[in-house]
Amino acid sequence: MAGKIALISRGVGAALCIAASSFSAAGAAGQDNNNILVRTGAPSEDRLVIEQSTDGGHAVHLDLQHEQSVILQDNWMRVTGSLLRPGRITQTGISHILTASFAGLGHQFAARQTGHRQRAFVRSEGRANMVSIAQAGNGNHAGVTQNGTRNSIVISQN
Repeated sequence: MAGKIALISRGVGAALCIAASSFSAAGAAGQDNNNILVRTGAPSEDRLVIEQSTDGGHAVHLDLQHEQSVILQDNWMRVTGSLLRPGRITQTGISHILTASFAGLGHQFAARQTGHRQRAFVRSEGRANMVSIAQAGNGNHAGVTQNGTRNSIVISQN
């Protein structure tokens, strides 16, 4: 089944830079306004949305080991404190980096980085783990490693 990723670039004079409905298992990359998306591994069965502002310098590195590594489901609401939507990555401001790798099945993930120079790293293995990262302000760093089944974590930094 084909994977679905939409990369959206927003800001003054911005346009949709990549809207793709199919990526090969070998991966894909896109770049616009010094924003970078690198996706490797298996295609995703669910639609992932990655939104980056045109202020520039953002990077997302996403590795999916299985086509069902990341999913969208209603049980996301059980993660207390998360207001983010699963399957959505948003970077606004300047120079954010997100590196995420998922092995196993059924993980849910969302991230929002605003401000300047946010860094986030996620490595999730196993089944049905949930990660929500929201960072605002300047220079925040977050790292998450999960192994096992039905683990959840919410990180909010202001």
